[in-house]
Formats: sequence, C-alpha cells, structure tokens
Amino acid sequence: MQVDYEERAGRSAEAALQYVDQVGLKGGYLVKIPKWAQKPGKLERNWILITTGVMITGWVTNLLYKNSRLNGSNNLDNFLTRAKDSVTTMVRENVWGPIAKLGNELSERRSDAMRKHNLVTPDVVALSKRSLDRMLHDFEQEVARSKDVEASRQLMQDLRNAGE
Repeated sequence: MQVDYEERAGRSAEAALQYVDQVGLKGGYLVKIPKWAQKPGKLERNWILITTGVMITGWVTNLLYKNSRLNGSNNLDNFLTRAKDSVTTMVRENVWGPIAKLGNELSERRSDAMRKHNLVTPDVVALSKRSLDRMLHDFEQEVARSKDVEASRQLMQDLRNAGE
C-alpha cells in the first residue's frame, strides 16, 4: 500500500501512518470506490454455476423420487439390480476369467514339466524292450539276406554286446 504524505498543519507523520493502519485493518480503501466499480462477490461471480447446480440437483432428486419405492415404483430397484448384475458379470468374465485361464495354463505347464521329468514306469520299459527286440529281429533277418554276411554278423555281435 502506498501512501502519499503531505504535511498539513496539525498532522504528523505518525498520525498519517496510524490512519493508514486503521484503514488497512478495516479492509477498506484509502479512496472510496463506487459500488459499480468494485469487484463482485463470490455469489455474483458464480451465479450461473450455482443456478445450474441447483437445477441439476432438483432434477436428479425429482427423478429419484419418481422411480423410487416412495412413489410406488420399483424402477430404481430394477435398475440397481441390473447394474449390480452387469458389474458382477463384467468382473467375472473380464477379470477373474482371464486370471483363472492363466492359472490353469500355468498349472498344466507345470504338470507337463513334472511328467517329463518323472521316472519311467516298468510298463513303459517293458513295452520299449519288446519294440526294440522286434526291431533287432527284423534287422537280423535283413542282414542275413545281404551279400556281405560276415560283416553283418560282426555288426550284429557288436550291437548285442553294446546292448548288454
């Protein structure tokens, strides 16, 4: 706040400063500002926003009353039930469903990995042995029909020795 001080008879600088403090404490102005030039209050500045808010609040209140049980209607109850069901379905299908699929896939992969690393059962060993014996017998017959019989017999002997 700037105060121009001019000396007047009977008035000191201290008196002028006291006057300025008094005016500042009252929240007034040093110069009287006309009403039409003053800054409008909050209500005058925001009257459109406030009026719109009051009108929307009244409209929503009227809508809720018309569709509530107070007026004998169950529209509001039906709407809330449908909204709850929709949200529940959406959460179940779009949140828990993918999480469950992911869990199932991970557990399947884990069980597949466990199966691959398990010990072989005696039934599987017996089946594999029979299959290999049959293949070896077929190979022996094929080698016996070949021209170089001695080389084939030596190869057969080596294979038998390696298998034992």
